[in-house]
Amino acid sequence: MENASHALLIAGGVLIGVLILTIGVYLYTMFGDGSASLSDQLTQRQTDEFNAQFYKYENLETIRIHDIISVANLAKQNNLNYEYTSINEGPYYITVTISNLSGSEGANLETIDTEKSNELLSKYSLNGSTPINFKCTEVTFNEDTKRVNSITFEKID
Repeated sequence: MENASHALLIAGGVLIGVLILTIGVYLYTMFGDGSASLSDQLTQRQTDEFNAQFYKYENLETIRIHDIISVANLAKQNNLNYEYTSINEGPYYITVTISNLSGSEGANLETIDTEKSNELLSKYSLNGSTPINFKCTEVTFNEDTKRVNSITFEKID
């Protein structure tokens, strides 16, 4: 009889141990899922905030060359942060273009230097006393990263 009571105590202890382990695994899974979800939400918020810097120009028709140079500088800084050294090098690369300028003047504005920026500023700031306006015709994003990868402007004649 004494052995039977010991066996029942051991079995009860094992059951309590299994119950404690099950609760521990359940809590670990719940906290792990919550942490992953929180991390995903944070990443999505950061992506949305980044994209908003570009999407605010979408469908605007009163954009000035100063704004376009600012967008180009933002894209240039992004590309430098990811250490991209050539055009369209990776999924986070951003291109800025003015589609209807002559030659290659409006292409790859994210790569231009200060001298070229100043030339564009002086050429497209004013037409006599009337400011020259541009409109944003397209903002595209990378399907994988969900981040903006190009923005296109057009000079309004």
